[in-house]
Amino acid sequence: MAACGMFLNVGLNFYLIPRHYAFGAAISSAITQFITAFAQIILSHKKFRFRLDFKLLTAFAIFTILVISFNYGFGLYVENWIYGMLFSAICALIAAFALRLINIPVIYSILKNDEE
Repeated sequence: MAACGMFLNVGLNFYLIPRHYAFGAAISSAITQFITAFAQIILSHKKFRFRLDFKLLTAFAIFTILVISFNYGFGLYVENWIYGMLFSAICALIAAFALRLINIPVIYSILKNDEE
């Protein structure tokens, strides 16, 4: 799996970097990470017979799209990058709560059990 991801990344780099420079390298890495993550989900599902939680996977996909949108938007409209990253992190935290990716009672129970 790692070798396939490496060859995909190198191939995409040869294609995208001459055309888009550093942005091409970033896009190449993002595409490679997405494809290898998806392939690993499929392989682990087949190998270990994990049940796929499509509701959770959909929430992660929506969260990812929102975070990318926040970063892009704040990058365009906020001149100071520190403020942009701060606003983006706050919006990502709100999105995680809204999509129920972060559950405070579960985190509290985990921390409570660790203390004992």
